[in-house]
Amino acid sequence: MATNRRFGREGLLLAGVIGLIFTIRIAIYRTLNPEDTVTLPFYIFGLFYTYLYAVLAAAFYELLFYMEAWQKANLEAEALKKANLMSQLDSLKNQVQPHFLFNSLNTLTALVEKDPPRAVRFIAELSKVYRYLLQSNEKELISLASELQFSQAYFYLLQTRFGDGISLVISVDEACQDRLIPPLTVQMLLENAVKHNQVSVGKPLQMQVCVEGGRWLTIRNNIQRKRTPVPGNGTGLSNIAAKYRLLNQPELEVVNGPDAFVVKVPLIDPITVI
Repeated sequence: MATNRRFGREGLLLAGVIGLIFTIRIAIYRTLNPEDTVTLPFYIFGLFYTYLYAVLAAAFYELLFYMEAWQKANLEAEALKKANLMSQLDSLKNQVQPHFLFNSLNTLTALVEKDPPRAVRFIAELSKVYRYLLQSNEKELISLASELQFSQAYFYLLQTRFGDGISLVISVDEACQDRLIPPLTVQMLLENAVKHNQVSVGKPLQMQVCVEGGRWLTIRNNIQRKRTPVPGNGTGLSNIAAKYRLLNQPELEVVNGPDAFVVKVPLIDPITVI
């Protein structure tokens, strides 16, 4: 629609400019050559050819414009895929690092001895986490419903480890479930919350995921910094922000308040990425 309006404006401007220039030329020519007996059809024929040449020149310009836009879109798509792959690899590295595996295996060992049914579920949820990481590796966007389902599987692993020291409340209307976000967005933010805050029964880490205004997915956690700060380079947030910029979406909103850390990410309407 916007392209059609631009074509219309360009066409009217081109017609007006060419008509004005041609009229001035004819007026000057007739003034300098009053004895000329050229008929009106000849002038109309000349005007037609002038318009034709102008249209061809404009078409060539538009062709160059669309080729440049097409190349830019391809470069942005490749950059988005690269950012997505980097995010997937970073997350996968974090999951398979010895510390994570050590904690997961310790938790699983304790469950096998004390609660075999829970051990079976732990293994099932752990497999969901890895399956999602691998399957979403090639996707630029994924439905909010799929992302939340994966995040619940990931949170189950955390809750099995920390017990009542951690909680997650997800409040998302059914109408928003088909909106899109980059894969692992919620998981990375939950992971950051656990990484940088104390988690214990006495000081539980409370996390919340909800939708505000039908447009923003909000991930919030209370702040209770660890006594020894964990070094971090902001890779998770930077990756998420880079993806949204490449998709020409609004910037993230980050609020680091005294009591809560809040990140708001835009929900993408499926029709905007068709």
